Amino acid sequence: YLQEWHMDFYGYWQQPQRRLSVRGVAVNTTFYLQDNGPEDGHLKFVKGGHLAEPPGLDRSKFHGYKSNEFRDWCEAQEHVVVHPMAGDCVLFYSHIPHQGAKLREDMERSNVVCHFQGNPFYEGIWFVSRPIGYEGTFPLATG
Repeated sequence: YLQEWHMDFYGYWQQPQRRLSVRGVAVNTTFYLQDNGPEDGHLKFVKGGHLAEPPGLDRSKFHGYKSNEFRDWCEAQEHVVVHPMAGDCVLFYSHIPHQGAKLREDMERSNVVCHFQGNPFYEGIWFVSRPIGYEGTFPLATG
């Protein structure tokens, strides 16, 4: 199981910026229910990925799981890798490029993800990814 490089809030950089406008912010909170040692799994971030808009965020450039400018850029950057253990909670801005992975076939990837949004958001918001190889299993509930 390997997630595509993604952001949970792609629209962060495209929000209208006017003189008195406030930029909407989203936070990802992930609670881990099993250990993710180096041989088990990880959560990987683009180091400093919250500081500047990544290239290639045009929606028309995202076609399924194919490589694209954004994902190629993420792969080429310096990364911060964490190995959350059972009981850990990881909080981060949802517009930081990241990727989760489960490295062992015999292990479940068990965590609970909560997304918190601070308004105002705008029409056209775009967020959350799909897991590679698990089409139809994420999100767990759909409208």
